[in-house]
Amino acid sequence: MEINFTSAFLWKKKSISIYLMRAIVIFLSFFLFSFIPNEVLSQNAKIVIKSDITLTPDQVFNLIRQQTKYRFAYRYDMFASLPDVKLEKGTITIENLLRKTLSAGNFQYEESADNTIIIKEVPVNTAQKTVAIEITGRVTDNNGVPLPGVNVISEMNSARTTTLVVTDFDGKYSISVPNEQTVLMFYFMGFESQKITVGNKKVIDVTLKPSVSKLDEVVLIGYGQQKSTNVTGAVSSVKMTDFVQQSNGVAGFDRALGGLIKGVQVSQNSGRPGSPVMINIRGITSPLSGSLNQPLYVIDGVPFNVDGMPGTYDGGSNPLLTLNPNDIESINILKDAAATSIYGSRGANGVIIVTSKKGKKGKPVTNVNYSTFFATPINTVRSLNTAEYKDFYNRILSSSTMSPYDMGMLNFANMDFSKNPPTYLGLNEKAFGKEDINWNDKVFRDMALTQQANINFSGGSDMTNYIFGLSAIDQEGLIVNDNYNQYNTRFHIDSKLSKYVKVGGTMNGGYNRSKSGETSTRTNAGVNTAAVQARPDQPYLDAQGNLIPWSDYTYGFETFTPNPLQTLNNKNIRNSYNFIGNSYIEVTPISNLTLKADVNSALFINQNSIFSPKSTMVNFGYANKSTLTDLENVNSNLTTNLTANYDFKIKDNNFGFLVGYSWDRTKYRDKRNAYSGFPDDEVLINASSAERVTSYSDQTVESGINSLFSRLTYNYKDKYNLTVNFRTDASSKFGPDNKRGYFPSVSGTWNLAKENFLADNDYINKLQLRGSIGKVGSTNVANFSYLQFFSTSSSNLYGGSTAVVASSTLPNQNIGWETTKEYNLGLDFSVIKDRIKGSFDYYNRSTTGALAQTPVPLELGPSQYYSNLMDVSNKGIEISLGADIIKTQDFLWNFNINWSLNRNILEKLNSATISSNIADNYTVGKPVGTLTGYKVVKIIQTQEELNKLNAGAPDGVYSRASLSVGDYMFEDINGDGKITSLDRTVIGTMQPDYFGGFSNVLTYKGLSLSSLFQYSVGAQAYWDMLLFQGGNYLGQNVVAEYGNNTWSPTNTDARFAKPTYQDPSGNSRSSDRQMYSTSYLRLKSIQLTYQLPKQIIDNLHLSSGNVFVSGTNLWTLTKWPGSDPESYGESGLPSITGRTRNNDPYPLAKAISVGFNLQF
Repeated sequence: MEINFTSAFLWKKKSISIYLMRAIVIFLSFFLFSFIPNEVLSQNAKIVIKSDITLTPDQVFNLIRQQTKYRFAYRYDMFASLPDVKLEKGTITIENLLRKTLSAGNFQYEESADNTIIIKEVPVNTAQKTVAIEITGRVTDNNGVPLPGVNVISEMNSARTTTLVVTDFDGKYSISVPNEQTVLMFYFMGFESQKITVGNKKVIDVTLKPSVSKLDEVVLIGYGQQKSTNVTGAVSSVKMTDFVQQSNGVAGFDRALGGLIKGVQVSQNSGRPGSPVMINIRGITSPLSGSLNQPLYVIDGVPFNVDGMPGTYDGGSNPLLTLNPNDIESINILKDAAATSIYGSRGANGVIIVTSKKGKKGKPVTNVNYSTFFATPINTVRSLNTAEYKDFYNRILSSSTMSPYDMGMLNFANMDFSKNPPTYLGLNEKAFGKEDINWNDKVFRDMALTQQANINFSGGSDMTNYIFGLSAIDQEGLIVNDNYNQYNTRFHIDSKLSKYVKVGGTMNGGYNRSKSGETSTRTNAGVNTAAVQARPDQPYLDAQGNLIPWSDYTYGFETFTPNPLQTLNNKNIRNSYNFIGNSYIEVTPISNLTLKADVNSALFINQNSIFSPKSTMVNFGYANKSTLTDLENVNSNLTTNLTANYDFKIKDNNFGFLVGYSWDRTKYRDKRNAYSGFPDDEVLINASSAERVTSYSDQTVESGINSLFSRLTYNYKDKYNLTVNFRTDASSKFGPDNKRGYFPSVSGTWNLAKENFLADNDYINKLQLRGSIGKVGSTNVANFSYLQFFSTSSSNLYGGSTAVVASSTLPNQNIGWETTKEYNLGLDFSVIKDRIKGSFDYYNRSTTGALAQTPVPLELGPSQYYSNLMDVSNKGIEISLGADIIKTQDFLWNFNINWSLNRNILEKLNSATISSNIADNYTVGKPVGTLTGYKVVKIIQTQEELNKLNAGAPDGVYSRASLSVGDYMFEDINGDGKITSLDRTVIGTMQPDYFGGFSNVLTYKGLSLSSLFQYSVGAQAYWDMLLFQGGNYLGQNVVAEYGNNTWSPTNTDARFAKPTYQDPSGNSRSSDRQMYSTSYLRLKSIQLTYQLPKQIIDNLHLSSGNVFVSGTNLWTLTKWPGSDPESYGESGLPSITGRTRNNDPYPLAKAISVGFNLQF
């Protein structure tokens, strides 16, 4: 007999540098790991597997020999017929490694006194076979999908023998075990292993959970993908289980991202069905260019930026509705310059890469999802009831100077005209009705119903995979006469034509239709404002049940205002058609070289018709005419990419080269026509029935970018990584000398956990340092700003004929790129077998030459001149942490939290031209989005206080001559003794101190309870309701927050000054009394899911299935007095500083839903 003997003890001399590195790491992580005992047992010693590898049994024993003091003795040909052993990267005990290696045969081993393990083959005992227990079952993943190829192993019995079987295509297995005490181990690459004692069970079904840490998770980056361990930039991946839960009942996937990713601030400016959200990644870089600083979206390879698509936030087509959230496979967010520079100017504000689901090899699979939602507004704004309304009017008139010429006063007040001025004698009761209407009950539905359905068919073979899907949403709006429908379809195919050629393509199409009774989504008079200002005391229906207008005196004379239900009788119909598609061909002419050509196209069409009957308009004493506005805008984009990618390896050194060319063209067309005067308000309301055309416009804009890009990646043993990106763009927006921009970046990582001094550590699984520096640019300026343009419109007439006029923009030949330089430092870690994971990032972004309007002499004619004028900086910290707090065979409690702060500073303004409407939002040395106004010291309580203030003023008037007891005492900031505009100062900012989210998932067998909270802390905003109602005009109602909280002799602790008609003392000036904190903590979603048991699955002939009940926006903790602190407004076109004011737009929905997910 030939015996294999191997020696196992090798000494290696350690260098001084190794000891220094060990000391540094121990110092950094001592506080986290010092409480963990360090156990070393003979057969519990660990073997380190540095990468996924397949070894013969002899090679396995060699590996043990190299890392321990053991040696082996066995017959040289004993394992010749045994299969190879697949080992995955990580650590494994010697005991488990031996069991795994010897599981395919009948062996026993014993350890001798000199650390020699002797392995012997044991003859099969036929007697034992006759009493064996037959166990059958099925292995699936946590979605119920069968797992073929799972190793099912019976652990060694007293004779140290094992049995191994493998599940079939349907995940089924059958295995014989010697007794009920036998333990079965279920093992499959990429999933957590599971052990189950047989007991008295004859059927054992098992669900394996994915173990991302055991796989090299793939992360999508620009024009490619990398293993997550090799990513060197700041890239975050959305946890799809949380995303799927949040996407229930939403039309666009962007609305489901809030609170999920560190450093990504999501603001829902409106709850209107189908409306987009505002997403900001790492702060504002271009505050005055007209850009919204939105990220670049890349959906299945098709890039587009909603910033550059006019109409998206103006009731136009939302391109993000093209893809149903249920069809999304992964979302990766590129944040720092190192990650985004490969996209050049288009990625200056971050990149969101979205990949839809694809077919997989195997038999055809059908997935069906359905849910029903029951929704109400998350909150409504309470106005005064009739009794409070009359009391408020009494307080207004009591503190006001009576005028015999004011129609409002004459209507609401009894006056003694024998005095001059007349004195107030009390309310005129005849001016008030007897109704007591809560208008929130009238304009909002009691319960809005939404139904959502999705079906996918997928499958594949060795050569081809495919998926086809359909989805639909039928949604009732929260307000009456409001409905939304969305229909999506998608198809994807990949096919290998040969060993060298692969082709594929994706098509995503969508159609959505909305019908609303509102005349516009961009108005201050939204549904909440209309409901608040409507009088509660007047009837709104006549004897026949028809809606009637009211007398109103807000303007100082009598007008007739439609009631809120009348204002919802417009016919606002929008049809949007969306398409995103791509096709590619991929050729591998030689090993490791891939050539790829892809063509990506996007088309977004929006058609909108708004008919406004005259009954929905304010009657100022002359006859109104009904109006019609027809508009259509079309956005199209065509992008072609040519890339070559070559990967090669020299020993442990891995290299990757990418070079590419991109050709991008975008075209936008907008047509608008307005008409007035129609025979009726129901039938003859088309354009040809109008009396006249009031205006028309038609414009087309084209722009393009040509780009060259490259990337070099280097990896050494998954320990060190280096990435170098370079891109150059040439844009049609800039002059001949500035067309081209250059965007380089360098980034690298060092995974300390791979170093030899940590290789034997069982508790630190990952400890990776990241660093990057790079530059990106943006083209946030009107097209061809370096050229003089000419145009004409319906209002450009000369001598009664159409005239051509110069554009209002003075050309600037030297206009150039905005450039942002950024460096990022990060740390990623996981410990205790990946039970705890986290990451930390610090970044510093500096933008120079931000585009802005520049002062220009009026004598030149044009009113606009753009140049590279402003400097802006952003610094921030991002932290995320996740942990499996409790993890047993049947129960799992997983917790994740992310926390971010960004400090934006407007470094230089350089006298940029800023509209007076937003000038208060831009202060050098402060964040963009400041709130500027007066500080209120107190409310003046006595005449003595007032006299003292006036006595200290240089002209004897502290604020205004009408200032009296009950008015605000504003702070004299500059100390000149009186209140002027120079006393206005920064009193708040829309920038939060920090924001983020946290989630919990509790799983027990087939039950799962998950929740997601979102929070934002430290920001402020003006409440528009107070800004508009502080004038105390007669004829309208006010919010209860204001009307019930004004100063009076019996309410001296009130928040607000006394209400005086037309506010002669200026109490309604912007001040901190109209500003509130927008901080909030919200339970954004909670869901209880039940996996259907096997018996039901089999009876229904399903592969898997679950049912769920979920809640959305069920609870919010905030001090904001309006409808919602997050949904800030729809008034006018959105802007960078829109969050400085909140005008109570269309509210978010608070919903309960039930549904199911089935797979056939």
